[in-house]
Amino acid sequence: MADRPPAPDPRVNAALAAFQRGAAREAVPLMREAALDGVPLAQLAVAEWLATGSRLPRDPTKALEMARHAAESGLPPAMQLYACLLRWEAPDGDGVEADRWTRRAAENGDPSAQAEVNLWPLRDAPLPEPESLHDAPRISALPGLVPSAICQHVLRAAQPQVRPAQVFDPKTGQSRPHPVRRAHNMNFGPTLYDSIIAWVNRRIAHASGTNAAQGEPLAILAYAPGGEYRPHLDCLPPNAARPEDRLQESGQRIKTLLIALNDGYTGGETAFTELNLRWRGRVGDALLFVNVTDNGAPEPLSRHAGTPVTQGQKWLASRWIRERPFQA
Repeated sequence: MADRPPAPDPRVNAALAAFQRGAAREAVPLMREAALDGVPLAQLAVAEWLATGSRLPRDPTKALEMARHAAESGLPPAMQLYACLLRWEAPDGDGVEADRWTRRAAENGDPSAQAEVNLWPLRDAPLPEPESLHDAPRISALPGLVPSAICQHVLRAAQPQVRPAQVFDPKTGQSRPHPVRRAHNMNFGPTLYDSIIAWVNRRIAHASGTNAAQGEPLAILAYAPGGEYRPHLDCLPPNAARPEDRLQESGQRIKTLLIALNDGYTGGETAFTELNLRWRGRVGDALLFVNVTDNGAPEPLSRHAGTPVTQGQKWLASRWIRERPFQA
């Protein structure tokens, strides 16, 4: 039997109306008050804010607790959010409890949960054998690492979230658009960490011989005609200053794994500029390469570029893997 949806609350309606007027300062306290009084729709909104730090200070523990209360009320989107947050907190876990909540959301008619559950049989796909493209630094192709249907799911989830990519300027301490990187991008954070994204990250970990917790959030890159990423190293500079770099806590980006998410475009190869080596994958193919030397220094031969797209649009998933668990 489906769970009964919770009744609406006037404070939630008032908060939504305030948001529509652009009065966030009025809306947030209303929603927070309703959440603390146990209103599920308000708990859902506040849990999202606490998980991302978007309207309230980030607090993963309180976000998880608030999402659990909303999920237990029978609200399917809250079941989905709670499942995402459970996976985010334990990226190398078995995901059994999170999957239970996703299945419950699907049984209660949540379309995103139903789409996930339909893809679960693909999670048993065996790992492909790597194909060596270069020895030092190690560069390997992994044909068919991710099934095409899962690539499509990742694309659908990412497309509404992409924004113009920016580059960190060490002189100003700010991120800004820069011609070195003409693309759009997004990252899969805690509220988007569904069972399929979690599986992709574990798949990347298995293929790269690492743990899922070592990876930065899965990033999606979109390149329109003329879009490119000029030659660069994925290693962080030794004096990396952005708080999100977490260089001291998480260590260097030791490996990168790229996944081709679509075809139907021309240009856009990944080119290793010091090696005269280019890669262009089919949907679901992956490229794995090492960013550091054996002594942990930046590997200059790993310098690479996303060459300009000439027709169509290129979509790529990227995961930068650290020495130690990444402190998001």
